[in-house]
Amino acid sequence: MTLHGPITNSFISQRLRLNYIDWGNPDAPPLLLVHGGRDHARSWDWVAEELRHDWHIIAPDLRGHGDSAWS
Repeated sequence: MTLHGPITNSFISQRLRLNYIDWGNPDAPPLLLVHGGRDHARSWDWVAEELRHDWHIIAPDLRGHGDSAWS
């Protein structure tokens, strides 16, 4: 299986646009990587690159971080 680079997606929750990075591999078990208080989803890139062959990595930008909207 050839895996391509991550895809940025977003969704609306309680009128806020929230961003997440999807590293693909939908046939693998999901693994959610959540960043700390002063970070963003892309801080997981180096970890996701290593784990993406065995897991379906999803890394959200929490509210007010990265490309997600502020409340």
